[in-house]
Amino acid sequence: MNRSNNNKDATPTDFSAADLTNPMTQSGNVNQISKEDRTLKIMYSVACFANLVINLDHGILPACTQELKQDVSIDEFGLGLLGSVVYIGLMLGSITSGPLLQTYSSKKIIAGSTLGNIISLFIFPMTENFFLLCLSRGLVGFFQVSSILSFYG
Repeated sequence: MNRSNNNKDATPTDFSAADLTNPMTQSGNVNQISKEDRTLKIMYSVACFANLVINLDHGILPACTQELKQDVSIDEFGLGLLGSVVYIGLMLGSITSGPLLQTYSSKKIIAGSTLGNIISLFIFPMTENFFLLCLSRGLVGFFQVSSILSFYG
């Protein structure tokens, strides 16, 4: 900042009004981003990527029903159950997310739900066991609620 030492009423000339609202400029440490801010950015990026993969998962299952029926040897009822168990997970996650968000910090909820989503998304393509497929789909729904609610809570 250029301030004249002779004139105490001189105004700064090399920063904009937007800099006044930036807390990093006010602290005088413009180039250093705190470790917590960096961690939050990484967590939000991973959570957004996991939600993208989850939505791909939700869209791919209806598109590959014939292949899934052949590979896993399930009937129409099993296929319907596999498609709907994610909504059972969403329902159970909705019931439990409120108390969890009141008890734990949003950062811990986002980290845990993102990790849970990643694990459950890895289980699905790795198994041909019908129970594990359903469990994986249910967990995707369960953990998806926690991560979405913590963004808005």
